[in-house]
Amino acid sequence: AKPVSLNAVCQIFMQNKGKQSILEKIKRPVDPKLFIKEIDGLRFLAILTVFMLHLNNYVSRSVGRNFNAGISDFFSWDWFINRFGFGVEIFFAISGFVISLPFLRHYMYHEKKTELKVYYRRRFSRIGWPFLLSCVIFYTLYVVANRLSLAGESPHLFSAVAYVHTLIYGAWAPFNPVTWSLEAEVQFYLIAPFLIGFIFSNHSLMLVKLLGLAAAAIVVRALFLDDIARLHLDRTVFVFLPLFLSGFLLAFIYLRHNDFLLRKSYVWDAVAAAVFFGMLWTTYAPNRTAFTVCCFVFLVAVFKSRLLNRMLTHKAVYVLGGMSYSFYLLHYPMFYLFGKVFGQHLMWSESYVANYFTHALVFFPLTILVASVFYWVVERPCIARKRNVRLRAANGFAGKLNVN
Repeated sequence: AKPVSLNAVCQIFMQNKGKQSILEKIKRPVDPKLFIKEIDGLRFLAILTVFMLHLNNYVSRSVGRNFNAGISDFFSWDWFINRFGFGVEIFFAISGFVISLPFLRHYMYHEKKTELKVYYRRRFSRIGWPFLLSCVIFYTLYVVANRLSLAGESPHLFSAVAYVHTLIYGAWAPFNPVTWSLEAEVQFYLIAPFLIGFIFSNHSLMLVKLLGLAAAAIVVRALFLDDIARLHLDRTVFVFLPLFLSGFLLAFIYLRHNDFLLRKSYVWDAVAAAVFFGMLWTTYAPNRTAFTVCCFVFLVAVFKSRLLNRMLTHKAVYVLGGMSYSFYLLHYPMFYLFGKVFGQHLMWSESYVANYFTHALVFFPLTILVASVFYWVVERPCIARKRNVRLRAANGFAGKLNVN
């Protein structure tokens, strides 16, 4: 056999090195200078907890089990799994961080101010088309599967795509209940520039105004919870405002005290574990102070920890986290569609938990696969096209985009 020269080996290596991996090709198009791995890693963790919660809802319903029955039984399966809904609230804190960054760069370092017209156009073009398409698809399937009137149920569709279904009906959209949180996000997008301007235009009073707004929101929620629910405001930005504001505070620390976040320690892994349990413990507390503090400390710990940070900044994790919006839009209806396909074939054990994880092993990969296709075909082109991105073949990154 003819020996292979060292030069030939190097040429082969360089050729393979130049090729993009699958992860590189599907990753969210962002400017590498603005990309923060920890944020997309957090998105993955948040959507994973939401997956776990909603799969439990599906499996419980499919066997006629009340998934809330053991919610107060400390350390039971129901106690844990029903509290994993806090992934949605982690998303709210992430949004506060991401949305505030470009505005804070202007207020703190006098960088170019983000025009409101550009901001709103980017926000709604980023989320609007994938959301609209998913609503039309799942609404049609919902109407057909339940033999309902396409026109008769249309108010649910129109109010959902206008991001006001919860405000009007005081209930989730029947064809995709999870979209209530997107309505809260959109409400936040509308008021965020004005909130940020109010809080950060005067640096000396910044902390006072931020904590004051958070405290006011917490107190109002605790005192008037029943009235808030009666007015259909219990799932709006005003109830979750402290979490969005915690993202503001993290963004301030990230820009002003980045050296603090870069100093990592295993101690912060222990802190992360403690406050993660704290979020579980305080999820259903009427007073949201403890939960909000735990959530904020957990976000800080993601940056400062060693083991947790290493896990969330793994390439596969943050790339999948970058696709979390598509996962979010599709996962809940997909669980029920897969349930129609597999029926009771995955119910092999007398143990509910064993059946649950069997469903997870089947449903999660299938959902990720379908949602990844949706992301590639629908969501990713929206990001690139709406922001006039020119994808760079050399390194797989796209042009100038803010982290989102």
